[in-house]
Amino acid sequence: MGQIAKSAVKNKRSRRLAAKGFKAAAKFLKFFMQKFIPMIIKTVGSYIGSYALIIILLMVLLFIVMDSVADFDFFGKGGERNKAEVLFDNTIKEVVVDRTQQLADPLVDQLQSQQSSHPYPPVNEAFLEEIRTKLVPSWALTATLYNYKNLKRKSYKAWHEEYRDTPMDTEDDREKAQEKFYGVINEAYDYYFTHPSVNLKINMGKSSGEKKDVREEISCTYESTSTDPDTGEETSSSYTETSTNQFTEDLPARDVVSDASIVYSSVAFTYSLVTGEYEHVGSRSEGNCTIEVYHKYTLYLLDDQGTVPITYSAEALLYFLMVDNPEGELARLVKARDVEYVLETASHIDSNFPEVGVNYEKLIACAIYKPDVTSCISSSITSGLFSGPGLAGWYPESLKELYEMAGQAYGVDWWILASVHAEETTFSANPAASDPSKGSPVGAKGHFQFMLRTWIGWGFEGSPTMRVTSNGHIIGPLDSVITFVTNPATISKYRGYGVDANANGAASPWEIEDAVFSAANYLKASGYVIGNEAQIKKALRSYNKSTVYVNSVYNRGLSFKNGAAIGGGHLIIGDGTGGGNVSVVEVGKKWIGNSVYDFGGGRNQNDIKNGRFDCSSFVHWAFKQVGIDLGPLTSTSTETLKNKGKAVSTSEMQPGDIVFFDTYKKDGHVGIYVGDGKFIGCQGSTGVAIADMSRGYWKEKFNGRVKRI
Repeated sequence: MGQIAKSAVKNKRSRRLAAKGFKAAAKFLKFFMQKFIPMIIKTVGSYIGSYALIIILLMVLLFIVMDSVADFDFFGKGGERNKAEVLFDNTIKEVVVDRTQQLADPLVDQLQSQQSSHPYPPVNEAFLEEIRTKLVPSWALTATLYNYKNLKRKSYKAWHEEYRDTPMDTEDDREKAQEKFYGVINEAYDYYFTHPSVNLKINMGKSSGEKKDVREEISCTYESTSTDPDTGEETSSSYTETSTNQFTEDLPARDVVSDASIVYSSVAFTYSLVTGEYEHVGSRSEGNCTIEVYHKYTLYLLDDQGTVPITYSAEALLYFLMVDNPEGELARLVKARDVEYVLETASHIDSNFPEVGVNYEKLIACAIYKPDVTSCISSSITSGLFSGPGLAGWYPESLKELYEMAGQAYGVDWWILASVHAEETTFSANPAASDPSKGSPVGAKGHFQFMLRTWIGWGFEGSPTMRVTSNGHIIGPLDSVITFVTNPATISKYRGYGVDANANGAASPWEIEDAVFSAANYLKASGYVIGNEAQIKKALRSYNKSTVYVNSVYNRGLSFKNGAAIGGGHLIIGDGTGGGNVSVVEVGKKWIGNSVYDFGGGRNQNDIKNGRFDCSSFVHWAFKQVGIDLGPLTSTSTETLKNKGKAVSTSEMQPGDIVFFDTYKKDGHVGIYVGDGKFIGCQGSTGVAIADMSRGYWKEKFNGRVKRI
């Protein structure tokens, strides 16, 4: 089997068949064998006797091989493995999914910490959850590299074979085995998940413009004595004088996250200066005066109310596979001739794995003559940004005419303008596109994220009310800056690139028509030549010097030009501010006494139809029945579920809340609270059942984590 698989990888024709046609071929062959074996035996046997049996056996053997390759049951349920080996293979997936989900944790922690104390508001939890879900790569990438490593070994002994004699007779045996397997596999994967190519990369910037306005309301009481001239009687009186003292204190610059990336995913954050209201913070006495103190803050805050602007780079994915993945016991670099096989395998393992536009023949041909395959990667990609949960899909058809008009006016391809728009503000979904108070950490503004000095012209070097920065930012009173930079006469004076495309008297980066035409103007001035890839990329490099940026914009643009959709996505749940979800309790009861526990099961329709779940897939299924999607089914685990929804205390538990238990690992088991100290879940010894968490085993294992979806 191993040698056949190796041959399939090495041979181009076989590899393509394995990647694209094995499943259909196997199904057809199976049908053929089932229907016609009796006839073949009877007919052929009468002519050639025992040779017929040999032919039939060879055909059956071929079917078995093809069916194995087609199904690629890497963590599967078939073959000759015993229960311990099956559990071991499924635990590999559990570890890989858990470790993959944890890759984004340092970024989430950093974003939370930069707005963790007064006067800063906490970061929106739904925004953070979206980062956890969308930024991490598919777990199938890691699993496929392990499989590929094994296929390339001259002699391979399955990892699970070492543990085939592990006791599995009782529920306690199974739990101990799973705990042992998890520890062994987790330790083995340490080198992989701590490798620089897999680690999260965070770039930091600095906050700017933060200040605290202080207002002191002073009330002083004075006593006076007067003498009546007629009677000589003294009288006392008092009076109060009030005044206000105001001043501003600049706050020190803080470290803030500018952008981050993991493997093939990246995200760039925008920030806005937000001014609050005066709040009373205290009072003090000085002599006969009382001073009431009020503070008002202007803070540099993360824009966390919209969609997280995550992009996915096909070039970065191939670079990871071919040049810079964690080579070692569990992974190896992928040869150009095997890239298609590896990507198809990952797609088979994880149905949510994205389709990547690659010209495989061109990649293979290039790699033959170039030992350094880096240069072959970008030239072989046909879609620079591939589908994923962070992309809105196709470019907006409603904007195509605008892209075309701007392109025709300046000699720039419309599809490049569309791609730049996607890269900069996700087709203006980013709030910074139309809100002048918002922008990138370096000060880029508007729909196409122009630096304001590029918009107005670098001839402007500041004024008494506005200062400039070396990277092109203009800082001053917001209204004054807007009026200044949108004035066509001022742009003409300083030789900028801003254009008043809609002829309303203002050339504004926050108006979509002006922004698109201005981007075309700037690209043309930067040397853009239609039909000349080198000149197009040179012009794009003026927009952003990053090679990844340039290639991503160019290749995505080609997919727009060629009509190749790059859509995708899945539902992300909200922040869980609502109450309990009682109906989710009821839907699960249909499986009581009618289901079995299968670690790793419940992640395809056949398993679900037959009531084969593990704890996390059952919870995912139950919520799906009431219209709530808890993320990709194939990668659902207790690790992913514990990051969903809103945390609530045990004293506030309601039916429908998710509850967690520390079994073979922390948060190793999950169920749905049904009330009265009980939960419904898929347990190893019972399948789906209602269990008592107020006493005995489940009381001991309950860790107090409760999440409300």
